[in-house]
Amino acid sequence: MRTRTDVVFHCWRCGQKISVPDNMQGKLLPCPGCERLLTVPPGADVPKRIVPILELEGVVASEKDVTFDCVHCDFILVADKRGAGMTLACPGCGKPITVPQPKEPSLSQPGGAEPFEPVLSAQE
Repeated sequence: MRTRTDVVFHCWRCGQKISVPDNMQGKLLPCPGCERLLTVPPGADVPKRIVPILELEGVVASEKDVTFDCVHCDFILVADKRGAGMTLACPGCGKPITVPQPKEPSLSQPGGAEPFEPVLSAQE
């Protein structure tokens, strides 16, 4: 079984437990809980854990699915979007996990530009 080393830390704003591969140390990423931009703590003294890399043979996520991590064990789950809000047992740890609401695509355009909105003027 293949494994990887993850850095484990908590968001200082919302308390969300975050686990990312150790090669992300010192890099910026958004908190999955509050979307606050965080720096992954650098250094050898940061708590780490060994995580098995699961081979998801035959599992293909489509636009009808939502992909998310278990908050307890970081097992990667794929569920139908219609199951959002349902609670199920994580196949990785057996603890209850709620299928999140799928994130809607942003209406803003790349680069932070606001979407174009036509302005209609009254004809005189």
